[in-house]
Amino acid sequence: MTIESHGHEYEMEPQYGLPERLPAGEAILWQGSPEFKAMALRVFHLRKVALYFAALLVLRAGLVLSDGGSLTDAMFALAWPLPLALTALAALTALAWMTARTAVYTLTDKRVVMRIGIVLTLTFNLPLQALSGAALRPRREGVGDIVVTLRGPERTRLYQAMAKLVAAYVPWKVNTHRIRTDMWYPHVVGYRRQLVPSTNFWKYIDIDPGRRVASH
Repeated sequence: MTIESHGHEYEMEPQYGLPERLPAGEAILWQGSPEFKAMALRVFHLRKVALYFAALLVLRAGLVLSDGGSLTDAMFALAWPLPLALTALAALTALAWMTARTAVYTLTDKRVVMRIGIVLTLTFNLPLQALSGAALRPRREGVGDIVVTLRGPERTRLYQAMAKLVAAYVPWKVNTHRIRTDMWYPHVVGYRRQLVPSTNFWKYIDIDPGRRVASH
């Protein structure tokens, strides 16, 4: 966790990281923000995503070479997926940087205040009486996770606020349909409706030529 201030990203903030100035008798004990590198690697899994893209690129080049293509052909085969992979990694890195820069955690002698959100900013005020415990989970490279445990009502309220964040920032929308119709020819063997739709079902089915002739 870094302690230095990033400045006032929000002009309406009366005090850095706080929705209002602290009342008399309340003092800040600690204030910090997530470290960018730890955020990128541990929260956004940047290293794992990079390895995933690298494996895909190596596989694509290997397929070209195994089909008799030259090294030049393999390089041309990476002409469009490589920029896409780099763009995705750059976007993920930027998201991790903005998340780390805009999040501020403040501990006072009366509460914990969390200011999070890049575009839609939310501030959580958690009175110390609402916490049943706190612990530090140390990680490598001198960083760690601060884990707090909430009591019942506050825990429910926080989860409801987190659900609103997911609805605001989620990059996709899941749709469901109550009615689904499947149609297949009589000579298709092994087809079963999938509980979870997938594009890999084709490897579990086969064609019976005898049934195909009979169906015509």
